[in-house]
Amino acid sequence: MSVNGIVLLLVGAVLGAIVASWYNALTSNFTRWVNAQVVRRRGEGVSAGSLSDKIVKYYVNNGWASSLYVPRTVGSSDPIALLHSSEFHFPSRVEIKSDSLFSCDHTFTSFPVSNRTLRWYRRRGVKLFDGEFMWLKSVRMDGNKLQKLSVGRFNFYAYAALYFRLQREISSRWRSPKLHSRYLSTFDSALATGLQPQAVGCTVATLLQGDDGLYIAVAKRSAQVMIGPGTRALLPVFGMECNAMGGHPSQYGLTFYNFVREFSEEFFDLEELVNMMSARRVDPDWIFQLPPAAAVLREAAAGRFRILRTGFGVNPNDGIFNCALIAHFSSPKFFKWLRNESRLNWESAPGAASLGFIKLDDRRLDEWVDRHEIEPSSVFALDLARQYAANLTTRAIKSTAAT
Repeated sequence: MSVNGIVLLLVGAVLGAIVASWYNALTSNFTRWVNAQVVRRRGEGVSAGSLSDKIVKYYVNNGWASSLYVPRTVGSSDPIALLHSSEFHFPSRVEIKSDSLFSCDHTFTSFPVSNRTLRWYRRRGVKLFDGEFMWLKSVRMDGNKLQKLSVGRFNFYAYAALYFRLQREISSRWRSPKLHSRYLSTFDSALATGLQPQAVGCTVATLLQGDDGLYIAVAKRSAQVMIGPGTRALLPVFGMECNAMGGHPSQYGLTFYNFVREFSEEFFDLEELVNMMSARRVDPDWIFQLPPAAAVLREAAAGRFRILRTGFGVNPNDGIFNCALIAHFSSPKFFKWLRNESRLNWESAPGAASLGFIKLDDRRLDEWVDRHEIEPSSVFALDLARQYAANLTTRAIKSTAAT
């Protein structure tokens, strides 16, 4: 080999070593940055400077504290980041076969989305896929009584984009929260549906009858979820989706159908339910062939399961119109089956300790609320669940005394 060839080989080796060193340094720095973003997101939900804490301070400073919900039975009765009105009345009973409260036209509306926003989420470790939600088109009231909610289908990415705007406004030092002041100053203003797309969601207090009292399901949220990473939440929590496929509606009511679907997905990690709207199926009720869904249906048919609406609120975090539900399973046998067979999906943090079946009167729930470890919609549903259980106890005492 010539001298020139040897020199070129040496230069190439040196340059290769330098490039490899730069590449390893850049890769290591990027990995550390991504991990730092994930850790930061875990802390956002539970720190004193969390988004929910900033929202409460914003409403208090603007004289809108009376719009925030104040829990009666959990924690220290501090206001939480959820808009509510005690004058808002609604039908509490949820039928299995029908749902007269909702009017769904099944029309899909595609709202604009910023790819830059989606990239921002993904860089911070959020798991995104463009599924479907239902958005609130109009609200029909008779005085203070809710008559009808008109809803339609829309793209999940649009919900993510709206949440990004609300989050950026409330967190920024330089931007004023224009969307909050215009659309979300009170519960009533949030129902005017000027904020689009306003998603419709549910937070469920799943109550399970044990041999020694009522238990509630609580899970720790994964760092990959968009709302409340690292916090604790009731299970299941979901955005409402359509209960029709290919123009064929389910024979079950919209609320019950959504509960069963999410119960099966979140408690049993059934991924086929995540993208079910894009699956080429004709009958939406195919989900009741799945063992968890069939089990819930059996409990309902036997009179050992009831589902109730306990309250409505609007979350200033993302503008979602949220319904608090109670899913009460009265069979200890069903509870034992669920505790033995459940397997959480990706929305919950990994590890067996992520899911807890906790006595409804356990003081740990109050401690988590006071430490801001439970996200606001779950605090709302938990507070109403304790009030529901207290009424059950009162009725039982009166019945025993009468006997």
